[in-house]
Amino acid sequence: MVTITISREQFFNDIKKRGDKDGKICKETQHYLDYYDKYHATGKKANLNWSAAIFGGWCFIYRGMYAYFFIFSLLKIHFWPLSMLLWLIEIITHSHSVNSLIEQNSFVSGLIGLSILFFDRLIYAYFFDYLYLRNVNLNNREKMII
Repeated sequence: MVTITISREQFFNDIKKRGDKDGKICKETQHYLDYYDKYHATGKKANLNWSAAIFGGWCFIYRGMYAYFFIFSLLKIHFWPLSMLLWLIEIITHSHSVNSLIEQNSFVSGLIGLSILFFDRLIYAYFFDYLYLRNVNLNNREKMII
């Protein structure tokens, strides 16, 4: 378990953008600072992040979290064959009429695939902020060691 030890000021210095000057803070930075405050007040890891919900794993690349992108991509690649395997099992076990079965099971397989896609996006949407905070914390810890 990783304990978040980074201060709010350290967190701000690590996440600030070019537009964060002269006391003005851009909307993105303010979102993460608000999450930092919420996390330290309540300890809740889940928080809605619309950009992570819309753009999915690409948010990891944008924020420089390449290991997370790689891990989530591998997990996602392994789930898509699962829907195809379920579709093939249905065809083998219920092969009454192949044409009607393919039409029926392609719909079921599509629903399974979409549910996997949306489940993936829900995880990104609700836990991206925590993973980002954790990543900044770990990077800051490494800087202190060096």
